[in-house]
This record gives sequence, structure tokens and C-alpha cells, in this order.
Amino acid sequence: METKVAAKSEELRELERRYNIPLESNGLERLQSVYTIDMDKEGMRQELYEMVIVPITAFIGGAIYGGLPAARHARGRYIEVSNIEVYEHRIQAVRSAQNAGSRGFIRYGFRWGWRSAVLGGAFHILSTNLAIYRNKDDLLNYAVASATMGALYRFNLGLKGMVGSAFAGTLVGIPAGVFMLGFQVLKGEYNLERYRRKRIEYAKEHWQDIQMRKSMTPMMLDYMEEELKKKNLIKSNENQDNL
Repeated sequence: METKVAAKSEELRELERRYNIPLESNGLERLQSVYTIDMDKEGMRQELYEMVIVPITAFIGGAIYGGLPAARHARGRYIEVSNIEVYEHRIQAVRSAQNAGSRGFIRYGFRWGWRSAVLGGAFHILSTNLAIYRNKDDLLNYAVASATMGALYRFNLGLKGMVGSAFAGTLVGIPAGVFMLGFQVLKGEYNLERYRRKRIEYAKEHWQDIQMRKSMTPMMLDYMEEELKKKNLIKSNENQDNL
């Protein structure tokens, strides 16, 4: 397994040299390159894109998970409480119940959403940054990320609460890390390898575009030269006719 990983890493390194991708020598340089957006060369790196999209996805998932049951409960509770109320029309009663459900969805959906975004986003961002800095995908990244996430989430409880929350976060993060690493093994590609492959693909497209432009430039110059010769020939013929 280690031999395959080493061979794949060497293959990726050779492709990076071919397409003039800078090789960062230490963790800080790797992190700096991830957070540097160069629209002329690479644009937004895949790592940074996922750091942005994961909290947004977690917020939407958490809002749906917490909002839908809350909406059903609020709607049912409103119907139970408002049985004695008199409405002018059935539509008005249905609309009032729907409004109650919407308020429940917004209220509890937002509560679940922002917590999911903070927890899921922090876990992914911390584990990804650790993997990039260490240049290694392993369980330690997920364990440290979950412990840090848990400690920061309960920092208002003091040192004792932070330690307990960090321990609980580690207990949750280790199985999550095992699952995610196992999924990457089944795919046959770790996240760091996928990020490097995406970067190489973009650099390859950029390199091919430059090569195509270089090959097209002489053709365009020849075409322009021929057009100028034709125009000069036409002008000379017109001058002779005038004479």
C-alpha cells in the first residue's frame, strides 16, 4: 500500500514539474498557496472552494433537519390550541396554521442550521488545514480537529467545560475520521491526492491553451501578411487602371 502511495506521489510530482506548478517546501507555504487566489493561473483552489461550500451545505442540511419537524410540531400545536377560535373561512384557518408552521421552521431551522454550519465547517476546515500543513492524510487530523472544535464550542463554560467538550469531540471525530478515510481508500484516492490532481488538471488546461495560442500566432501572422499582399496587389491594379 505504501509503495503504491509513494509511486502515485512521485507521478504527481513529475506532472507538477512538467506543467510548472510551484512545489511548496513547507507547511506554511502550502497553506499560503491555498489561500492565495490567482485568477490568471489557478483561480480558487479546490481546497478553499470546499472550505466555503461545506459550511453552506451543513447550514442547509441542519436547517432542513431541524426545521421540518419543528414546522410540523408548531402547526399541530397551533391547531390544538386554536380549536376554540372562530374563522370567517376555512382558507383563513389553513393559512394561519401554515404561518405557524413557517414560523417554527424559520426559528428552529436557523438554530439547527448555524450550529451545523459552525460544527461541520470548523471540523472540515481544521482537518483540511492540518492535512495540508502536515502534507499527510491520517486519523490525527480528524482527532485534533474534532477536539479543537469541541473545546471552542464550549469555551464559555471555562477550562473544565472546554476539556470535557474536547474529549467528547474527539470521541465523535475519531469514528468520523475512520469513516472518511475508509471512504477515500475505497475511492482509491486520498483528499490531498485529489487536490493535487485537480490542480494538475487546471495547470494542464492552462498549458495547452498557451501552446495553442503559440501555434496559432504564426498562422495568424501569415494570414494577415497574405491579406495585406492581396490588398496591395488590388491597389496596384487599380492604380494601373486609372493610368
